[in-house]
Amino acid sequence: MIHGGSAARPIFTLRLRDDAGQALDVTALQAASVTLEQASISADDGTQLRFKYTKLNNLDLDAVVEVDLPQDSNLTDWRISFDNRTSYLVEWVDFPDVVVPNDLVAAGGTARILWPAHEGVLIEDIGRRENTWLKYQETGYPSKGWDGT
Repeated sequence: MIHGGSAARPIFTLRLRDDAGQALDVTALQAASVTLEQASISADDGTQLRFKYTKLNNLDLDAVVEVDLPQDSNLTDWRISFDNRTSYLVEWVDFPDVVVPNDLVAAGGTARILWPAHEGVLIEDIGRRENTWLKYQETGYPSKGWDGT
């Protein structure tokens, strides 16, 4: 996603479905409480951050996000888990929601986004796709791709 403002963005979103197939989107921003624990993985290995999101959207649904920060690495390891004590089924999870500034080549910057679709797509101009009929849209389940929505 391209950053377009200063509004808060959720670190995750999940889509739930009820028995009738109705969708309900739930985000990290809807948690009743968020707690952070910091722990050492080991003296030499680095640190782990553990975020617990409780009562998402006032449902009996909690999430835990763990981020491992190895001592001698620029990389991080991210994991998410859910404790779903509702009657809803989980359709999909969007995690982590990564937002970047629009400093793409077409906007005068030097950045590019590598989108892992097909054989790989290098994006230099976000408007080239988003301003056409082929822009991103979610498909509903069950469906026949875009034809079924």
